[in-house]
Amino acid sequence: MKINRTTIKIKHYLISLLLAIFLPFSGNAYENQYIDTKFVYEEQYEQNNYYFKSKELDKLFHLHNEVYFQPDTFGLDTEFYYVRPIGIKGNLKDSYILLYDKNDILRDVLPVANKYVYSIDVRLENNKKGICLGTFDEENVFFEIEKIYEVTKEIKLKPLSIETKILDCPIPADYNTEDNIGMEDYFKYGVLRNRK
Repeated sequence: MKINRTTIKIKHYLISLLLAIFLPFSGNAYENQYIDTKFVYEEQYEQNNYYFKSKELDKLFHLHNEVYFQPDTFGLDTEFYYVRPIGIKGNLKDSYILLYDKNDILRDVLPVANKYVYSIDVRLENNKKGICLGTFDEENVFFEIEKIYEVTKEIKLKPLSIETKILDCPIPADYNTEDNIGMEDYFKYGVLRNRK
C-alpha cells in the first residue's frame, strides 16, 4: 500500500492539533506563568473596603473581572510556608488557597469548591505535613475529611489517598476566628465514612 505525502501531512497536522488541545490540560494550569515567582496582586477596592477587583488574580485563576475578598481568619502560617486564602464574591464560586514560601514566592494554588473548608499544617504519617479539605458539621463540631494533600518540601501540593493516616488535624481555617475561641476543646475530625 502506497502512502502519499498528503496523507503524511494530514497525520502530522492531526497529531499537532491533538497535542495543542490536550497538553495545556495535562498539568497544573497555574504553573506556566505565576508559580515559583514573586506573585503580587493589586487590589482595587469597591466602596466598602471589603471586596476588591484584581487583574493579577483574574489572570492567575483564568477568570474575568471577578470580585474577590480575603476571609477573616488567622493562624495561616506554618514553619515553612504561609497560606493566603482568596474568596470570590457569591456563594456559587470556588475559593482558592495560595501557598507562599517564607520568601514570598508563590509555590502552588489549590482551588477549593464552595462546599469545602480546609485545615492547614495537618500532621500525617511518615513525618509528612499537609492540607485537608472536607465539610464541617457545626452542631457536632466535626470536620469530615474528604481530600488530603501533602505539602512537599518544595511547597507543592501532592494528592494523597484518603486512607493516609492523619496524626493531628487543626480546626479548619474558616472556624479559626475570634468568634470560635474554645472550639478546640470540642473539635473532632475523621475521614469520610470513617467517623471516630
